[in-house]
Amino acid sequence: MKLLPSILGQYLYPQMSYQLGQGTDPKLLWKWVWKSSLGLILILTPIGIVGWFIIPWLIKTYFTQYSEGIFATQLAVVSGILSGAIVGFNVLSSLKSWKWLALLTISKFLMNYGFMKFFATRFNPIDGVSIGLLISDFLYLILGLWVCYKALKNYRNNLEPGLWTLPENVSNT
Repeated sequence: MKLLPSILGQYLYPQMSYQLGQGTDPKLLWKWVWKSSLGLILILTPIGIVGWFIIPWLIKTYFTQYSEGIFATQLAVVSGILSGAIVGFNVLSSLKSWKWLALLTISKFLMNYGFMKFFATRFNPIDGVSIGLLISDFLYLILGLWVCYKALKNYRNNLEPGLWTLPENVSNT
């Protein structure tokens, strides 16, 4: 579940950075973000479905002492589908949008901690942690797509003077 997103990320990040460096309108990179997320969800879903149904058999057959963790493992597979779909968030590194990256990182930490702790105290702890992780990954995917959209939409408007453009007193010749 993590191999394909990792490979795609190794391809997309330099491509997005190159396109941005070539003067491509950053708004056009939004297509890469949402298409990679949707594509990975579509590709990983059949793998997740197979995993969902194989896990109970596998654990009951070979790892009987872990039978209590079947549901938690199934939820972790679904969570893997969602977390694998965040490859397009690499666009924030290409844009050098450190504030947006910090927001996503802190949000992810707080959501993971908060939801896992909340659900672990209300359910069987191992199931609660998996429920919290699944909810956190779902919300993180939504938040991340929104952040990428906002960062790409406002990219040229928020550039610091002199960072990407010549100062006013310098000619292009």
